[in-house]
Amino acid sequence: MANQEKILLLDANALVHRSFHALPPLTSPKGVQVNAVYGFANALLKAIKDEKPNYVVACFDAGKITFRNDIYKEYKAQRKETDSELAAQFPLVKKLVEAMGVPVYAEKGLEADDLIGSLTQVAKKKNIKVTIVTGDNDALQLVGDGVCVYSLRRGVTDTWEYDRAAVKEKLGVYPEQIVDYKALAGDSSDNIPGAPGIGPKTAVEWLVKYQNLEGVYEHLGELSPRQQEILKENKKLVETSRQLAEIKKDLDMELDLDSAKIGNFDFKACEAFFHEFGFVSLLSKLPAAETKVQGGLFEGGAKNPAVAEEIVANARISDEIKPTLPFKAIETTEEWEKVLPAIKAAPYLIIDTETVDLGGDLVGISFAWSDKDTAYLPLAPAYPGGVSIEEVRASVQEIMGNVQIRKIGHNFKYDLGVLRRAGFEVEGIWFDTMLASGLVNTQLFTHKLDDIAFTLLNFKKIPLTQLIGVKKDASMATVPLEKLAAYSCEDALVTWKLWDRFKGDIEAKSLKKIFYEIEMPLLPVLEKMESLGIKIDSDYLFKLGQKLGERLQTLEAEIKKLAGTDFNVNSPSQLKVVLFDVLKLSAAGLKKVKSGYSTDAETLGKLRGRHPIIDKILDYRELAKLLNTYIETLPKLADKNGRVHTSFQQLGAATGRLSSQNPNLQNIPIRTDLGNEVRRAFVADSGKLLLGADYSQAELRILAHMSEDPVLIEAFRNKSDFHAAVAEELKVDRRTAKAINFGIVYGLGANGLANDLGITPIEAKGFIDRYFHTFPGVTKYLERMKQFARDNGYVETLFGRRRYLPDIHSPNPMLRASAERMAINMPSQGAVADLMELAMVKIAAKLPDGANMLLQIHDELLFEVDKDKVDELVKLIHEIMGHLIELKVPMIVDIKTGPNWADMRKN
Repeated sequence: MANQEKILLLDANALVHRSFHALPPLTSPKGVQVNAVYGFANALLKAIKDEKPNYVVACFDAGKITFRNDIYKEYKAQRKETDSELAAQFPLVKKLVEAMGVPVYAEKGLEADDLIGSLTQVAKKKNIKVTIVTGDNDALQLVGDGVCVYSLRRGVTDTWEYDRAAVKEKLGVYPEQIVDYKALAGDSSDNIPGAPGIGPKTAVEWLVKYQNLEGVYEHLGELSPRQQEILKENKKLVETSRQLAEIKKDLDMELDLDSAKIGNFDFKACEAFFHEFGFVSLLSKLPAAETKVQGGLFEGGAKNPAVAEEIVANARISDEIKPTLPFKAIETTEEWEKVLPAIKAAPYLIIDTETVDLGGDLVGISFAWSDKDTAYLPLAPAYPGGVSIEEVRASVQEIMGNVQIRKIGHNFKYDLGVLRRAGFEVEGIWFDTMLASGLVNTQLFTHKLDDIAFTLLNFKKIPLTQLIGVKKDASMATVPLEKLAAYSCEDALVTWKLWDRFKGDIEAKSLKKIFYEIEMPLLPVLEKMESLGIKIDSDYLFKLGQKLGERLQTLEAEIKKLAGTDFNVNSPSQLKVVLFDVLKLSAAGLKKVKSGYSTDAETLGKLRGRHPIIDKILDYRELAKLLNTYIETLPKLADKNGRVHTSFQQLGAATGRLSSQNPNLQNIPIRTDLGNEVRRAFVADSGKLLLGADYSQAELRILAHMSEDPVLIEAFRNKSDFHAAVAEELKVDRRTAKAINFGIVYGLGANGLANDLGITPIEAKGFIDRYFHTFPGVTKYLERMKQFARDNGYVETLFGRRRYLPDIHSPNPMLRASAERMAINMPSQGAVADLMELAMVKIAAKLPDGANMLLQIHDELLFEVDKDKVDELVKLIHEIMGHLIELKVPMIVDIKTGPNWADMRKN
């Protein structure tokens, strides 16, 4: 029936257990472990979105002892006591369920499955479809007409819906045969014994042939003598197992549909809960009020009139619904001329561009010059029927180029690129609400406009798919003007509201210097770098790919020879068998995962020296990664001029470091021969050179300055080789001193240092103790940073960039130790990131003609420069990078030049 109602029956205990074991130990801002609560909430919201139910109820176990323990006292006896970290989260889950208005069912002596089984029968009698949401397979026996199981497979977001056919495909038997299957084969997870010696495969074969348990016993004569003996001697145990496995379906239960309505959802209570426990990324997934949007509904479907009224008031959707959204769709040049004076007079102006598709041609621009004034300018020819871009080019450029009009946007770097490609240059770039959100709300997982509009403003934006659909060839150029104008102007007005909020937050959190002097001036610098790209030698890469492809085949053959067997080198599961079963390598001290021992890079690193195959595998992996990621891929990404364009993320790391993506040009290995072979493909254009500039040991210099340790400062001031100076102080070799120096900056413990140096943890601890004894100022500084984090909940750089550390008070020692490491390394790492970005801003403003900044790779800047301008650029870099900040130690800048990124020599 098309309009048949549906109910979700939540197996709450199973969902909480699955979430706890599937997710890392996440903590709330107050240090409370909440991974199970977060996983439960995520799974529930996904199920509501996917299933669109009318009703929801949650079923919990009411205790460990049930009627099944009276039948068989060993039932579930093998299970350990519930982890205290898990047990503490059940009351929070119930608090969340209560906030969502979901009724709870729990009854002493019964399991949640029994309640679900009986409620399923009640719902079916009321002609309501049932979806059981669970984290295990026990409920599969309930699947049938009008009943399906929505199950978490891996993690909390990979789900699968089981109908009768899917159950058969998974288990080999139908739902109604599962109880008999467990009676025969048992269930180790619940300590159901089954028939001794009868395994799952045999149980399935019998049930396929004989239909049910009774049929098996009726045909005992067809079984082997041993099997007959087992079933005869253990018939009582088999019957007991069947009783234990069968979910009750005949409990006398009432199903109050009014209390279970999805419309009882308490938006405010749930929002408060999510904020309290740090689940801000889930706010945008909350079911909103039932609000008609162009003939459809918001996802969810809450029917609480008070909630609906509040959401509607905050979520103005489009002119087509109700003319509350103030916007103007400009259709002629005359209409454009009428709004021009107001735009030109605006001291602040929101700009939002629309393109045919992501990165495509400009189809229009929306402007907002107050929280009520906005207009959308459609531009032909990209938007058929729009205003000719050439007719308005001069007036639009007058606005864009007016430095007195402060421009504001969200993800403004994207808009700058769109406008530049359309022939417009933008001045007066003032505020990016996405960057502001990243600085102010470091706890948010996403800073997309739609998400933070909902999270921070309670504003549900028009979904893009509602305009253009989900087809691959969907285009903004085909959206009717009124709808497109409403959509774009809504973006502009939401951005205005976010700006109005964030500008105060930036000041309140002492982030003005970071934001206005570094992040915002850097934005157009990065856009220009992205647009320039860097040239690659595709012919060289093709030849290198052929050579390394042959080397990869040779390595593969050598690995198989050392293994003594043929196997798929790229398969972690097959490699695990080779290492630990075939070669019998010791797994002592190695990381274990669900499927056995890990074969990741960290694990293989610990196995170095135990067998020659390890080094070969590591070489194979590095080579395969470089081939797939760079050597074979980069030529496909190059433009017609042979240049590759990466995308920089300003807040790509919590320390403030830039990240690079599509492609990631910061991950090419620096200190390996293979990495250098790839870097050789990045070349200077004809008549130019590449020039690299990087700070020498920048993080250690920051550490020396902030710790004020006199011995460390002296080592930097008077020795040309800092690591050698520390080695002399500690009476160790230079390699060990270097590992200790960087280990201290990164908060590395004895185990980490031991792995780096290939020594025992006791030896590593001895080195660290000697370091702290030699440099007592560093010891005091590190403790000071940890205490600052405990007192304030964050640490900050010399420039004021903050990193909030909610886990600093966590009762979980691993999480607390991790937060303490961040408290140690963020101030120095973040300060270097700030310095690099500030240097980029200062240098970009004074670059000589014939020189361009191309890339930033952590502590290095890469330029392309005319050969006759090298000396001028070198002088400029030394002047700026060497004097950005006054420290107690000098900041040394190393500069190299060369025809390509690999073959660069000190200038």
